[in-house]
Amino acid sequence: MKINELINLYDEFCVKVEALNKSELSIHITKIIPPTITEIDTLEAKYSLKIPEDIKYFWTHYQQELSISPENYVGGDDFFSAGFDFLELKYIDRDITQDRELGEEYHRQSLDARLHQDGLALSYSEPRIFCDLAGKGAIYFVMYDGDTPKFPIADNFTEFFTHYLAAGCFYSHRFDLYWNFVKDIVPLQIPLNQNKWIKFYSKVYQSNYYKL
Repeated sequence: MKINELINLYDEFCVKVEALNKSELSIHITKIIPPTITEIDTLEAKYSLKIPEDIKYFWTHYQQELSISPENYVGGDDFFSAGFDFLELKYIDRDITQDRELGEEYHRQSLDARLHQDGLALSYSEPRIFCDLAGKGAIYFVMYDGDTPKFPIADNFTEFFTHYLAAGCFYSHRFDLYWNFVKDIVPLQIPLNQNKWIKFYSKVYQSNYYKL
């Protein structure tokens, strides 16, 4: 699917999420004012970036941030989280120099160095989503409390967003618990054993979520 179609499906999913049982789920949808293409062009010129067109489209049309977690969570292993905190353009502009400097602390030929020095961070909370601008635009998961996986989640942002959306915008922890709430309302039906985001997460965190 094309990125414009995926954004429309994401907006529809947010509407369905708001109708879920709020006695069990903490649901927050925050409105975002998207940047203009001129602002994106300015960022590209300022840092000599070549940002993929699908990411540009996402930024200019992504208007609501989704966050889902268990209601009244008090601890234990039954936590889950959905919704990446995708960075707004102003925060990318704020943080990119710091990311470049952080990249200098890694071995020069390492994937971490390349992603920080020549890539683009798309989310804030750790682990973070990075686009490999120095490569072919693949999407990676960067971890600071362990080794960054050497294999990408997806070949490009559109592919990542497709599988992320088909997983109900899952972010972390107990996917098996979260899936019970959203499996009937996800806007794309991709079998979990073929979902690149869930297979990636399962491999990194040694879980069997792709077998659900």
